[in-house]
Amino acid sequence: MTTLAITLDDAAATQVQTVARKNHTTVERLFVSFVSSLGGEDANEKRALNDEAAARLARTFQTLSRPLGGKGYVTRDELYER
Repeated sequence: MTTLAITLDDAAATQVQTVARKNHTTVERLFVSFVSSLGGEDANEKRALNDEAAARLARTFQTLSRPLGGKGYVTRDELYER
């Protein structure tokens, strides 16, 4: 992890602290989130690929899933009933 020091004027520092408090986070996490969002198209492209992969996986589960039969137990007592 790299440590980075940033110098802000008092007004900007107060504004950042206010935004962080409103979002229930820290100034550090707010800054990390901002820098991460600068990834732009790369981040959006990765997100789209992940969404596509998740959709393919869901379709595969739907296609390959088969009923296993048996009784659908409703309560714990029914499960252990002999």
